[in-house]
Amino acid sequence: MRDCNCPDDTYVVVGQDCIKTTVLSNIECPEGCTTIIGEEGDISCDCIESIDPTITDELTDIELTDTNYFKEVSWTLSYRPEMGSWESYMSYTPNYYINHTDYFQSGINSNDNTNGLWSHLLTNKSYRVFYGQKFPYIIEYPIKNEYFSKTLESFNWSAELKRYHNQYDFAPIVENPFTAVTIYNNYENSGRLIPVLNNGTISQLSQYPITKVDNTQEVLISYDNYRYNMNYFYNRVNSNVSNEPIKLWDENQINWVINENAQNFTGKKTLERLKGNFFMVRLERNGDTNLDLDFQWSEQITNPVV
Repeated sequence: MRDCNCPDDTYVVVGQDCIKTTVLSNIECPEGCTTIIGEEGDISCDCIESIDPTITDELTDIELTDTNYFKEVSWTLSYRPEMGSWESYMSYTPNYYINHTDYFQSGINSNDNTNGLWSHLLTNKSYRVFYGQKFPYIIEYPIKNEYFSKTLESFNWSAELKRYHNQYDFAPIVENPFTAVTIYNNYENSGRLIPVLNNGTISQLSQYPITKVDNTQEVLISYDNYRYNMNYFYNRVNSNVSNEPIKLWDENQINWVINENAQNFTGKKTLERLKGNFFMVRLERNGDTNLDLDFQWSEQITNPVV
């Protein structure tokens, strides 16, 4: 049998433990605190204090040109007061405008060479140039829907190029006003055709059409009595069951390009005329920018599909 001895008389033997009872007096922690007694008899107050934090916003300047936050999909629509209507989409997308009596200026804020002002309507000797960059004319319109299927046999248009010598006097330029023609609907597409004036020689006739490496095709057109005529166009869509869109829109559904996976100028043994209950015509002009383009009218010859 073992004797259990504690350090001194202040301890009481309880089982195999020496228990010391300490009586505290005059110990008071603040309200909401807990009194804690340590193993060595030291005393502390455990208090938790809660206060509202001070919130300071940390602001970071973000430029509109920062592609991590913004994507450039701007567009410009022009309004003609004398017609009382919105007339056309424009190729320039400025940040601001400055109005003057008989011309206006637009400006672009950027860090590249497009930075600065551009003056519009100052001269009639330059067209399709904005901020030193050339852009094409694009005219797109529908051929009337007559609610029955038809084939498109020929397409004619009247347009005039003008070169101004002063504010009012101009000379007409007898040349093809359009550098690309596309006729299409939801199912068929002529492809991008490059019209070339027929000079009437047999040597020229033997060379055309000419299919180019950029998936365009040069075709001959005729000119007579101030009218241009085109009749060499066919459906160049590979297949209507390929699940390929014929054209690809930009992000604003303003401009589009032909889907080259959906159409081609080679590979078809039999060429078929364009057919459908409606057609869209897209006329483009690139090249010299010192000529004004006056598009007057167009007409077409169609036959019912039997």
